[in-house]
Amino acid sequence: ELPQSERVRVELAADIAATRLSLPVEAAARALRNVLKNATEAAPADSEVLLRGRQLGEQIALAVHDRGPGIGPEILERLGEPFFTTKDTGKGMGLGLFLSRSILSRVGGQLHVETEPGAGTVATVVIPAHPEGR
Repeated sequence: ELPQSERVRVELAADIAATRLSLPVEAAARALRNVLKNATEAAPADSEVLLRGRQLGEQIALAVHDRGPGIGPEILERLGEPFFTTKDTGKGMGLGLFLSRSILSRVGGQLHVETEPGAGTVATVVIPAHPEGR
């Protein structure tokens, strides 16, 4: 369901395979899809978006790296507010990151955004995990 999915390269650490997730799969997928969609829209059309997954103790971190223009501080502080968008009229309602943060919060997860103007953005979806045997 992700437009431009051929531009997304996925790198998953080996330890993720031995991890159980106890959360609504569709809700978590929607949260991640929103982040990936924003990244593919922000990145230049000829560049890929990297989705890198790794285990962090009792959590899984799914970091989405893009090579877009980055996000200025005035916009960064408003990311995730409902109906706040930087997209042209008709291109977005400003609900994607708001919904992602809401979904992740309900399942005990988080969304972190780090950016460097002119160099790109890394949006990290963090979700609770249970290493095998727990």
